[in-house]
Amino acid sequence: MRRWWLPFMLLAAAVQAQSAPEAGHWRGSARFFENDTRQALGALPVELRFDAEGRLQGRIGDGAFAATAPEPGGGQPRVYRLLLDAPASARDPRARRHVVVLVTPSKPGTLDADFHLKSRFALDLRMKVGHLDVVPLAAPP
Repeated sequence: MRRWWLPFMLLAAAVQAQSAPEAGHWRGSARFFENDTRQALGALPVELRFDAEGRLQGRIGDGAFAATAPEPGGGQPRVYRLLLDAPASARDPRARRHVVVLVTPSKPGTLDADFHLKSRFALDLRMKVGHLDVVPLAAPP
């Protein structure tokens, strides 16, 4: 009897064994694209940790979020929906706590990620958009 499924199982195991390319600890800032928002809120401090399975946890501005897996589908960019435990900025009059992070594949040692700061995960015409300017840390503090 032929074992035609064996190569597929081995391939699946090899893919699953690989860690996420951005796995590790990252620190930097969240920079808004819109000039008015950048002046009003400034750059928000960011600390991110990606585990080997691609789950993300950390802080954005004044709010922290629990470990969150990317949206199902495995497409690119990977999309994370994060709910902060506090508004991202005390200076934000709308007290936004919902963040959507889009991680695009990039070369090793870099993280190419944009974010949407929102008042809800559904349509938010007043969302604020920006880029995460982060660098990897050698070891967590």
